Amino acid sequence: MRVLRVACLILGVLLLLIILLLAVVPGDATPPSAWIMFGSNRDGDVGIYRMRSDGRDQQRLTAHPGVDVRPQWSPDGQWIVFASYRDDNLEIYRMRSDGRDQQRLTDSPGTDSSPQWSPDGQWIVFMSNLEVYNDLYRMRPDGSAQQRLTDSPGDDGWPQWSPDGQWIVFTSTHDDNREIYRMRADGTDPQRLTDSPGEDTVPQWSPDGQWIVFESARDGDQELYRMRPDGSAQQRLTDSPDSDWSPQWSPNGAWIVFQSRRDGDPELYRMRPDGSAPQRLTDSPGEDGSPQWSPPIPKRTWHPAWNLVAGVGLVGVALIPWRSVRARFLHPIGLPR
Repeated sequence: MRVLRVACLILGVLLLLIILLLAVVPGDATPPSAWIMFGSNRDGDVGIYRMRSDGRDQQRLTAHPGVDVRPQWSPDGQWIVFASYRDDNLEIYRMRSDGRDQQRLTDSPGTDSSPQWSPDGQWIVFMSNLEVYNDLYRMRPDGSAQQRLTDSPGDDGWPQWSPDGQWIVFTSTHDDNREIYRMRADGTDPQRLTDSPGEDTVPQWSPDGQWIVFESARDGDQELYRMRPDGSAQQRLTDSPDSDWSPQWSPNGAWIVFQSRRDGDPELYRMRPDGSAPQRLTDSPGEDGSPQWSPPIPKRTWHPAWNLVAGVGLVGVALIPWRSVRARFLHPIGLPR
Protein backbone atom coordinates (compact mmCIF):
# COMPACT_ATOMS: atom_id res chain seq x y z
CA MET A 1 0.00 0.00 0.00
CA ARG A 2 2.87 2.31 0.86
CA VAL A 3 4.47 1.68 -2.52
CA LEU A 4 1.17 2.55 -4.24
CA ARG A 5 0.94 5.83 -2.34
CA VAL A 6 4.47 6.85 -3.31
CA ALA A 7 3.82 5.88 -6.94
CA CYS A 8 0.64 7.99 -7.00
CA LEU A 9 2.54 10.93 -5.58
CA ILE A 10 5.33 10.70 -8.15
CA LEU A 11 2.87 10.19 -11.04
CA GLY A 12 0.75 13.14 -10.01
CA VAL A 13 3.70 15.50 -9.63
CA LEU A 14 5.21 14.46 -12.99
CA LEU A 15 1.93 14.90 -14.85
CA LEU A 16 1.38 18.31 -13.30
CA LEU A 17 4.86 19.37 -14.42
CA ILE A 18 4.05 18.17 -17.96
CA ILE A 19 0.82 20.17 -17.96
CA LEU A 20 2.62 23.33 -16.86
CA LEU A 21 5.34 22.82 -19.48
CA LEU A 22 2.84 22.37 -22.31
CA ALA A 23 0.93 25.43 -21.16
CA VAL A 24 3.93 27.74 -21.56
CA VAL A 25 5.57 26.30 -24.70
CA PRO A 26 4.24 27.73 -28.02
CA GLY A 27 2.90 25.48 -30.73
CA ASP A 28 6.11 26.15 -32.70
CA ALA A 29 9.11 25.67 -30.45
CA THR A 30 11.37 27.86 -32.62
CA PRO A 31 9.35 30.86 -33.81
CA PRO A 32 11.21 34.07 -34.65
CA SER A 33 10.96 36.94 -32.21
CA ALA A 34 10.36 40.51 -33.34
CA TRP A 35 13.36 40.64 -35.69
CA ILE A 36 14.32 42.95 -38.53
CA MET A 37 16.51 41.36 -41.18
CA PHE A 38 18.71 43.50 -43.43
CA GLY A 39 21.75 43.59 -45.69
CA SER A 40 24.97 45.36 -44.75
CA ASN A 41 28.58 45.83 -45.85
CA ARG A 42 29.73 46.81 -42.34
CA ASP A 43 32.20 43.90 -42.28
CA GLY A 44 33.59 44.43 -45.77
CA ASP A 45 31.57 42.13 -48.04
CA VAL A 46 27.78 42.45 -48.33
CA GLY A 47 26.04 39.99 -46.02
CA ILE A 48 22.68 39.42 -44.34
CA TYR A 49 22.12 40.38 -40.70
CA ARG A 50 19.26 40.48 -38.23
CA MET A 51 18.48 42.56 -35.16
CA ARG A 52 15.65 43.10 -32.70
CA SER A 53 12.95 45.54 -33.78
CA ASP A 54 14.45 48.25 -31.54
CA GLY A 55 17.95 47.81 -32.99
CA ARG A 56 19.42 45.55 -30.27
CA ASP A 57 21.15 42.16 -30.63
CA GLN A 58 22.55 42.56 -34.17
CA GLN A 59 23.75 39.25 -35.65
CA ARG A 60 25.29 38.22 -38.97
CA LEU A 61 23.58 35.32 -40.80
CA THR A 62 25.67 34.87 -43.96
CA ALA A 63 29.46 34.94 -44.25
CA HIS A 64 30.38 34.55 -47.89
CA PRO A 65 32.79 36.47 -50.15
CA GLY A 66 29.94 37.02 -52.62
CA VAL A 67 27.11 39.55 -52.32
CA ASP A 68 23.99 38.45 -50.38
CA VAL A 69 21.01 40.84 -50.73
CA ARG A 70 17.21 41.20 -50.60
CA PRO A 71 16.41 38.73 -47.79
CA GLN A 72 12.76 37.77 -47.21
CA TRP A 73 11.28 35.69 -44.38
CA SER A 74 8.90 32.83 -45.14
CA PRO A 75 5.42 33.27 -43.63
CA ASP A 76 6.10 30.59 -41.00
CA GLY A 77 9.45 32.14 -40.07
CA GLN A 78 11.40 28.96 -40.74
CA TRP A 79 13.18 30.01 -43.95
CA ILE A 80 14.85 33.09 -45.44
CA VAL A 81 15.01 33.47 -49.21
CA PHE A 82 17.57 35.87 -50.67
CA ALA A 83 19.60 36.73 -53.77
CA SER A 84 23.33 36.03 -53.90
CA TYR A 85 26.20 36.60 -56.31
CA ARG A 86 28.29 33.76 -54.88
CA ASP A 87 28.48 31.51 -57.99
CA ASP A 88 29.45 34.10 -60.66
CA ASN A 89 25.80 35.00 -61.25
CA LEU A 90 23.00 36.56 -59.23
CA GLU A 91 20.76 33.66 -58.19
CA ILE A 92 18.16 32.94 -55.51
CA TYR A 93 18.94 30.90 -52.41
CA ARG A 94 17.22 29.98 -49.18
CA MET A 95 18.45 29.23 -45.67
CA ARG A 96 17.08 28.56 -42.22
CA SER A 97 16.16 31.60 -40.12
CA ASP A 98 19.43 31.31 -38.18
CA GLY A 99 21.59 31.08 -41.34
CA ARG A 100 21.95 27.28 -41.50
CA ASP A 101 21.23 24.92 -44.41
CA GLN A 102 21.82 27.30 -47.33
CA GLN A 103 20.43 25.99 -50.64
CA ARG A 104 20.46 27.32 -54.23
CA LEU A 105 16.99 27.58 -55.83
CA THR A 106 17.63 29.02 -59.31
CA ASP A 107 20.28 28.34 -61.93
CA SER A 108 19.73 30.40 -65.07
CA PRO A 109 21.96 32.33 -67.49
CA GLY A 110 20.13 35.51 -66.48
CA THR A 111 20.15 37.28 -63.11
CA ASP A 112 17.44 36.33 -60.59
CA SER A 113 16.60 38.67 -57.72
CA SER A 114 13.96 40.29 -55.46
CA PRO A 115 12.29 37.07 -54.20
CA GLN A 116 9.03 37.38 -52.27
CA TRP A 117 7.02 34.65 -50.52
CA SER A 118 3.29 34.22 -51.08
CA PRO A 119 1.24 34.57 -47.88
CA ASP A 120 0.50 30.83 -47.79
CA GLY A 121 4.17 29.96 -48.32
CA GLN A 122 3.43 27.93 -51.45
CA TRP A 123 5.12 30.23 -53.98
CA ILE A 124 8.08 32.56 -54.36
CA VAL A 125 7.74 35.34 -56.93
CA PHE A 126 10.94 36.90 -58.29
CA MET A 127 12.31 38.94 -61.16
CA SER A 128 14.65 37.57 -63.83
CA ASN A 129 16.19 38.84 -67.06
CA LEU A 130 16.32 35.39 -68.59
CA GLU A 131 14.95 37.00 -71.74
CA VAL A 132 15.71 40.54 -73.01
CA TYR A 133 13.87 42.41 -70.23
CA ASN A 134 13.34 41.82 -66.53
CA ASP A 135 10.13 39.86 -66.09
CA LEU A 136 8.35 38.32 -63.12
CA TYR A 137 8.33 34.58 -62.45
CA ARG A 138 7.15 32.35 -59.66
CA MET A 139 8.38 29.00 -58.31
CA ARG A 140 7.82 26.58 -55.48
CA PRO A 141 9.87 27.07 -52.26
CA ASP A 142 12.29 24.33 -53.37
CA GLY A 143 12.89 26.02 -56.76
CA SER A 144 10.64 23.72 -58.80
CA ALA A 145 7.71 24.55 -61.13
CA GLN A 146 9.08 27.88 -62.36
CA GLN A 147 6.48 29.88 -64.30
CA ARG A 148 6.68 33.20 -66.16
CA LEU A 149 4.06 35.77 -65.09
CA THR A 150 4.83 38.88 -67.17
CA ASP A 151 6.00 39.39 -70.73
CA SER A 152 6.06 43.10 -71.51
CA PRO A 153 8.47 45.24 -73.56
CA GLY A 154 9.59 47.01 -70.36
CA ASP A 155 11.31 45.89 -67.16
CA ASP A 156 9.14 44.43 -64.39
CA GLY A 157 10.49 44.14 -60.85
CA TRP A 158 10.10 44.61 -57.09
CA PRO A 159 7.09 42.26 -56.74
CA GLN A 160 5.12 41.79 -53.55
CA TRP A 161 1.99 39.78 -52.77
CA SER A 162 -1.15 41.21 -51.27
CA PRO A 163 -1.95 39.84 -47.79
CA ASP A 164 -4.79 37.69 -49.20
CA GLY A 165 -2.54 36.28 -51.93
CA GLN A 166 -4.87 37.43 -54.73
CA TRP A 167 -2.70 40.22 -56.15
CA ILE A 168 0.94 41.00 -56.87
CA VAL A 169 2.00 44.64 -56.86
CA PHE A 170 5.16 45.50 -58.81
CA THR A 171 7.14 48.16 -60.66
CA SER A 172 7.24 48.36 -64.47
CA THR A 173 8.58 50.50 -67.30
CA HIS A 174 5.90 49.11 -69.61
CA ASP A 175 4.76 52.67 -70.36
CA ASP A 176 8.28 54.18 -70.51
CA ASN A 177 8.38 55.76 -67.03
CA ARG A 178 8.87 53.50 -63.99
CA GLU A 179 5.44 53.22 -62.36
CA ILE A 180 3.60 50.89 -60.00
CA TYR A 181 1.16 48.25 -61.25
CA ARG A 182 -0.75 45.31 -59.82
CA MET A 183 -1.87 42.04 -61.38
CA ARG A 184 -3.55 38.83 -60.34
CA ALA A 185 -1.36 36.16 -58.75
CA ASP A 186 -1.32 34.23 -62.04
CA GLY A 187 -0.16 37.27 -64.05
CA THR A 188 -3.54 38.27 -65.50
CA ASP A 189 -5.42 41.58 -65.24
CA PRO A 190 -2.50 44.06 -64.98
CA GLN A 191 -3.54 47.53 -63.75
CA ARG A 192 -1.52 50.75 -63.51
CA LEU A 193 -1.67 52.44 -60.08
CA THR A 194 0.63 55.49 -60.35
CA ASP A 195 1.32 58.09 -63.03
CA SER A 196 3.88 60.66 -61.90
CA PRO A 197 6.77 62.51 -63.56
CA GLY A 198 9.25 60.81 -61.21
CA GLU A 199 9.96 57.12 -60.79
CA ASP A 200 7.70 55.17 -58.40
CA THR A 201 9.22 51.94 -57.09
CA VAL A 202 9.41 49.29 -54.32
CA PRO A 203 5.69 49.00 -53.45
CA GLN A 204 4.85 47.19 -50.19
CA TRP A 205 1.37 46.14 -49.09
CA SER A 206 0.30 46.82 -45.49
CA PRO A 207 -0.59 43.71 -43.43
CA ASP A 208 -4.31 44.64 -43.43
CA GLY A 209 -4.31 45.21 -47.20
CA GLN A 210 -5.54 48.81 -46.85
CA TRP A 211 -2.38 50.66 -47.94
CA ILE A 212 0.59 50.35 -50.28
CA VAL A 213 3.74 52.21 -49.22
CA PHE A 214 6.32 53.00 -51.92
CA GLU A 215 9.26 55.21 -52.78
CA SER A 216 9.09 57.99 -55.35
CA ALA A 217 11.20 60.78 -56.83
CA ARG A 218 8.14 62.74 -58.02
CA ASP A 219 8.97 65.75 -55.84
CA GLY A 220 12.72 65.82 -56.36
CA ASP A 221 14.69 63.53 -54.05
CA GLN A 222 13.63 59.99 -53.16
CA GLU A 223 10.90 60.02 -50.48
CA LEU A 224 8.28 57.62 -49.13
CA TYR A 225 4.58 57.74 -49.99
CA ARG A 226 1.49 55.63 -49.46
CA MET A 227 -1.71 55.01 -51.42
CA ARG A 228 -4.77 52.81 -51.41
CA PRO A 229 -4.57 49.47 -53.29
CA ASP A 230 -6.43 50.99 -56.24
CA GLY A 231 -3.96 53.89 -56.50
CA SER A 232 -6.13 56.52 -54.82
CA ALA A 233 -5.37 58.75 -51.78
CA GLN A 234 -1.64 59.13 -52.49
CA GLN A 235 0.14 60.79 -49.56
CA ARG A 236 3.74 61.81 -48.87
CA LEU A 237 5.16 60.34 -45.63
CA THR A 238 8.75 61.60 -45.43
CA ASP A 239 10.43 64.92 -46.17
CA SER A 240 14.11 64.64 -45.28
CA PRO A 241 17.13 66.55 -46.62
CA ASP A 242 18.31 63.37 -48.37
CA SER A 243 16.83 60.18 -49.78
CA ASP A 244 14.49 57.73 -47.99
CA TRP A 245 13.83 54.34 -49.59
CA SER A 246 13.22 50.56 -49.16
CA PRO A 247 10.09 50.71 -46.94
CA GLN A 248 8.79 47.59 -45.15
CA TRP A 249 5.77 47.18 -42.87
CA SER A 250 5.90 45.60 -39.42
CA PRO A 251 3.66 42.51 -39.08
CA ASN A 252 1.07 44.40 -37.03
CA GLY A 253 1.09 47.44 -39.33
CA ALA A 254 2.18 49.76 -36.52
CA TRP A 255 5.57 50.66 -38.01
CA ILE A 256 7.34 51.13 -41.34
CA VAL A 257 11.07 50.41 -41.36
CA PHE A 258 13.12 52.07 -44.13
CA GLN A 259 16.57 53.11 -45.29
CA SER A 260 17.71 56.74 -45.22
CA ARG A 261 20.72 59.02 -45.69
CA ARG A 262 19.19 61.79 -43.59
CA ASP A 263 22.05 61.62 -41.06
CA GLY A 264 24.89 60.88 -43.51
CA ASP A 265 25.56 57.15 -43.99
CA PRO A 266 22.70 54.92 -45.18
CA GLU A 267 21.11 53.62 -41.97
CA LEU A 268 17.83 51.98 -40.95
CA TYR A 269 14.98 53.92 -39.38
CA ARG A 270 11.37 53.27 -38.48
CA MET A 271 8.28 55.49 -38.41
CA ARG A 272 4.54 55.26 -37.90
CA PRO A 273 2.33 54.56 -40.98
CA ASP A 274 1.45 58.25 -41.24
CA GLY A 275 5.14 59.27 -41.25
CA SER A 276 5.31 60.39 -37.62
CA ALA A 277 7.71 59.33 -34.83
CA PRO A 278 10.81 58.54 -36.95
CA GLN A 279 13.50 56.65 -35.01
CA ARG A 280 17.02 55.61 -36.00
CA LEU A 281 17.77 51.89 -35.53
CA THR A 282 21.33 51.32 -36.80
CA ASP A 283 24.58 53.27 -36.59
CA SER A 284 27.40 51.45 -38.38
CA PRO A 285 30.33 52.58 -40.53
CA GLY A 286 28.93 50.59 -43.47
CA GLU A 287 25.69 50.74 -45.42
CA ASP A 288 22.61 49.04 -43.90
CA GLY A 289 19.62 48.39 -46.19
CA SER A 290 16.93 46.07 -47.54
CA PRO A 291 15.13 45.74 -44.18
CA GLN A 292 12.37 43.24 -43.55
CA TRP A 293 10.41 42.35 -40.41
CA SER A 294 10.03 38.81 -39.18
CA PRO A 295 6.50 37.35 -39.45
CA PRO A 296 4.13 37.39 -36.45
CA ILE A 297 4.99 35.06 -33.57
CA PRO A 298 2.60 32.04 -33.55
CA LYS A 299 0.02 32.12 -30.81
CA ARG A 300 0.22 29.57 -28.03
CA THR A 301 -1.89 26.55 -28.82
CA TRP A 302 -3.55 23.87 -26.69
CA HIS A 303 -3.75 20.45 -28.30
CA PRO A 304 -6.92 18.42 -27.49
CA ALA A 305 -4.75 15.51 -26.38
CA TRP A 306 -3.45 17.66 -23.57
CA ASN A 307 -6.93 17.56 -22.01
CA LEU A 308 -6.42 13.82 -21.48
CA VAL A 309 -3.03 14.45 -19.91
CA ALA A 310 -4.57 17.06 -17.62
CA GLY A 311 -7.34 14.71 -16.62
CA VAL A 312 -4.96 11.87 -15.79
CA GLY A 313 -2.81 14.26 -13.80
CA LEU A 314 -5.74 15.47 -11.74
CA VAL A 315 -6.85 11.90 -11.05
CA GLY A 316 -3.32 11.02 -9.95
CA VAL A 317 -3.21 13.98 -7.62
CA ALA A 318 -6.65 13.09 -6.21
CA LEU A 319 -5.43 9.59 -5.35
CA ILE A 320 -2.51 10.89 -3.31
CA PRO A 321 -3.07 10.23 0.44
CA TRP A 322 -2.37 13.80 1.46
CA ARG A 323 -2.66 13.13 5.16
CA SER A 324 0.18 10.65 5.00
CA VAL A 325 2.18 12.96 2.79
CA ARG A 326 1.81 15.79 5.26
CA ALA A 327 2.85 13.57 8.13
CA ARG A 328 5.84 12.20 6.28
CA PHE A 329 7.17 15.19 4.38
CA LEU A 330 5.88 18.37 5.98
CA HIS A 331 6.73 17.27 9.56
CA PRO A 332 9.71 14.96 9.09
CA ILE A 333 11.04 15.44 12.63
CA GLY A 334 7.78 15.40 14.48
CA LEU A 335 7.11 19.12 14.67
CA PRO A 336 3.71 20.12 16.12
CA ARG A 337 0.88 19.97 13.65
